[in-house]
Amino acid sequence: MRVLVAEDDRGLRDVLARGLREKGYVVDPVADGQAAIEFLRSYDYAVVILDWRMPERSGSRFSSGCGGASRLPRADAHGTRRPGGPGHRPGPGGG
Repeated sequence: MRVLVAEDDRGLRDVLARGLREKGYVVDPVADGQAAIEFLRSYDYAVVILDWRMPERSGSRFSSGCGGASRLPRADAHGTRRPGGPGHRPGPGGG
């Protein structure tokens, strides 16, 4: 399974990549949003771990820059599914 890790903090990016590799994942670590878009256009990813605030293109602008991002499930840091992601089911409050 291939994972894209987009994180501008080098230490955190390295820890995430190392941990995922130890679990057997193929990991592509990148330092900014533009690089993430370029990798996403070149490879198929099962998961993208995306920093919300990073250089070149923030996570909040990421999905608008690459059509492929919209096909990926979305979850925030707490594991909550985001509206619009595959598998999202509105709760009692509609969200």
